Amino acid sequence: PDIVVLTNLTPDHIDRHGSMEGYVAAKARLFELLDAGGKIVSGVDGKYERALVAAHQESQIMRVSTLGHDADIRAEGAEIKTLDGACFQLGSHLPGRHNAQNAALAIGVCQTLGLTTAQIQQGLDSFAGLEHRLQTIGVLDRVRFVNDSKATNAEACGHALRAFENIYWIAGGRPKSDGLSGLEEDLQRVTHAYLIGEAATSFAEFLTPLNVPYEISQALSAAVERAAHDARCDGGDAVVLFSPACASFDQFANFEARGHAFRDYVMPLLHGEDAR
Repeated sequence: PDIVVLTNLTPDHIDRHGSMEGYVAAKARLFELLDAGGKIVSGVDGKYERALVAAHQESQIMRVSTLGHDADIRAEGAEIKTLDGACFQLGSHLPGRHNAQNAALAIGVCQTLGLTTAQIQQGLDSFAGLEHRLQTIGVLDRVRFVNDSKATNAEACGHALRAFENIYWIAGGRPKSDGLSGLEEDLQRVTHAYLIGEAATSFAEFLTPLNVPYEISQALSAAVERAAHDARCDGGDAVVLFSPACASFDQFANFEARGHAFRDYVMPLLHGEDAR
């Protein structure tokens, strides 16, 4: 490759790689294959990324941070600033720190390829986001319905929870080994949770001592119906967030099929129809 991009490294896919060290080693292979004159655009907010970056020549590295670390590109809220003085704006269609990081990495690639600041900003403005990744399906009575089916573990779900307030959260499926561990603080943004699939009971046990209100819906259709009703009765701005923090394989073929099902249950509500 001429350009290598690394977002972040967190514990996942350990069943495939055997250990976190094996996972990091697999990612490091991409750096090792870099062309001699190539460029590495990498996040540096985590210890694993910083270690990988430190092992390469300074001239090859373009660092990206969303947490104030020493970097060539820094994301600060909805602004992304570069060392050459350029400043880019993110729209409301790209919420959350993780989207800011993704955009900052893309900016680094575009600058490496020689695009102008105006061209890059035009790209940011015209990009509507990706399906199943904090994708807004629609808004009804001040309630935003968000499909984040791609969130198959707690780490990914945490990014979604931190992007919103007053959340009516639909979660569950086939749980990962760490369950909801690490989300304790983020879950305080949840007004009510609706639990589905194999993880429903274990997630309920996790939420109980945190005083997060929940109900076990089991089926996604039932969860959407209840969450939509409760969020609309809230009377204020609210978000029905489908961010499962689980694999999909207990009820769906993959996360795409799961996200499409969520969309199909939401769309009738947006058009004033009975979701069932």
